[in-house]
Amino acid sequence: MTELYMERADQSVITQGLLCHIVKYLRKLRALALPKQCDDSVIAVVGQNCQHLESIVLNDTAVTNTGIAWLLCCRRLTTIIMIKTDVSPAGAALLLHGLPYLSVLLYDSMAETLWYCSIHAAILPKFGVRTVTFSLTDLITPAHFDLLSLVFPDIEWLQLNSGFQYTLQGLGYLPKLTLLSINFRGCTLDTYFEDVLKRNGSTIKCIQLLEVNIDVAKFEKILVLCPNLETIVLFECKFRSGHCSIGGKARYPNVKNVQIIRTTVPLQIVEHLLHILPNLNRFETDTLELEYSKVSKWLKETCTLKMVRCIKWLGVEAALSIRKEFANIDLQLDFSIFKNCDIRIVNSPQVLMAEYGDLAPLLDLTKYAKLDVNHHLS
Repeated sequence: MTELYMERADQSVITQGLLCHIVKYLRKLRALALPKQCDDSVIAVVGQNCQHLESIVLNDTAVTNTGIAWLLCCRRLTTIIMIKTDVSPAGAALLLHGLPYLSVLLYDSMAETLWYCSIHAAILPKFGVRTVTFSLTDLITPAHFDLLSLVFPDIEWLQLNSGFQYTLQGLGYLPKLTLLSINFRGCTLDTYFEDVLKRNGSTIKCIQLLEVNIDVAKFEKILVLCPNLETIVLFECKFRSGHCSIGGKARYPNVKNVQIIRTTVPLQIVEHLLHILPNLNRFETDTLELEYSKVSKWLKETCTLKMVRCIKWLGVEAALSIRKEFANIDLQLDFSIFKNCDIRIVNSPQVLMAEYGDLAPLLDLTKYAKLDVNHHLS
């Protein structure tokens, strides 16, 4: 056995002692997700016996710095996800210093970890971590961003989800950055954000904007500054109405995937966005207010479309009818006919980050559909 996912194991059935016994004899494990009853004693057994381990998930466990130290025995570790644990920034810093192949570290006190690494080192260290997230409890300042580009120069995925207001002042050049996810907490796109795109836009392939005030001009400015952008996600944003010309000549052919979730977009702007993105492969939204005839016309004009998903459109009958008309496109225009459409690679860091860290280029539309359904039922 090379993979074991036990994060939902019942505490009354799978005790700490039994966990230790199970893990002790699985010496070929490469991926491991442990339940909340996991503590330092279990991690000690993992460190002593699982030398081939590449990925571990410790969310909501009682693991502390003492247990984390045992993971230094697992020299092949590349992915560690430890959210809501008792590990302090000192423990996270220990992993960064001690694991040479660590590329993914999802931890909910990354801002403090940066300070710890900078203060307790005579020379500022550089780590090979490629995915960095700042969580709700992280207080981010310009000094943190200055450190970020120095300590983690190889960042590919960067998620900023602090619960405190912040700007991107200080965020420097990240030559390998491909995914940028930012929660603006109701603010607008400012000059600091634009400066970041001017420095890093040429490599960015995915942008996620959460809780931001945006208009057509700002949206198109992003597309201009990020010429290789393939995926753009808008979540709980306020899209202000403004001038947009449906017959405009501007086109952005590289954009392949668009998600608009819990974001009210005026109908004219929806039509405009679909017009300037001629090579869309995948379009997902929670509510589509376009008429049947306009959707049909759009599907005919966009030859590259492979998938359209919508939680609520005109109803199941309309969704089934248009699916017959466009059998070559995967049309899921009602939540009742949703299906799993993502190919998942076993033990892939991207899959683990999506499953246990809520980080992926595209959000899980099914998740929000279920939340909406449950809300209406309650």
